[in-house]
Amino acid sequence: WHLFRPCYIRAFNKARDVAPDESITGALTATTDDYISKREFRLLVVFLCAYARMLDAFAMIDGGGAGVDANDDRRIELHEWLSGYKNVEQHGFVALESISDPKGVFKAMDSDEGGMILLGEWSQYLED
Repeated sequence: WHLFRPCYIRAFNKARDVAPDESITGALTATTDDYISKREFRLLVVFLCAYARMLDAFAMIDGGGAGVDANDDRRIELHEWLSGYKNVEQHGFVALESISDPKGVFKAMDSDEGGMILLGEWSQYLED
């Protein structure tokens, strides 16, 4: 479960905002945004699958392996991206298909301009 924890957090945060935020009777500070409602549960499951798929594609490039191993540092550097981006073209994300300018795509993903792509930046790029 530890490997996919970032996916759980992103899916939870995205799903909990679907239904309107309301106060909870008997609670001092808790609102319905602190939990997943019955109405949001179906979307939580969809988001869990989508973010897990994003992490899978991310892990294929990070470290240059076909998954998670000792070379993974949870960030994609330019040399990793250039040697691995073609491995995820058929992963089901439109943003990763038919990349003609891999350096330009890397720069677009690296929103904080830190020289590497973190999972949050990766996920945001694929969502947009």
